[in-house]
Amino acid sequence: MTEQAGIGDAELDLTDVVFPAGSTATYPVSASVDVGELRVIAPEGVTVLVTATNGLGEITVEGLPRTSGQDRQIITELPGIVPESAPTIDLIVDVAVGNLEVSRA
Repeated sequence: MTEQAGIGDAELDLTDVVFPAGSTATYPVSASVDVGELRVIAPEGVTVLVTATNGLGEITVEGLPRTSGQDRQIITELPGIVPESAPTIDLIVDVAVGNLEVSRA
């Protein structure tokens, strides 16, 4: 799944995504905003690997201190209670100029 916005604010809510029962597959998801804000809401019960990049602005990832400045990147796993046999979302998000937030529902 790929979402892209030029100028403005965007929200990508993944909480309604239905994964096949018993799936342990990895699902790539990417989203970007050129200028503005991007907020991503991840579901509970799945592993979420986050690669968050920001050219100029702030990055806020749940469980980590907020970072701001120029040319920042955070690579982490979103905290949460996840069964061993859960699917994985490989989340790659980018905001060129603006703010970026990733959290669980």
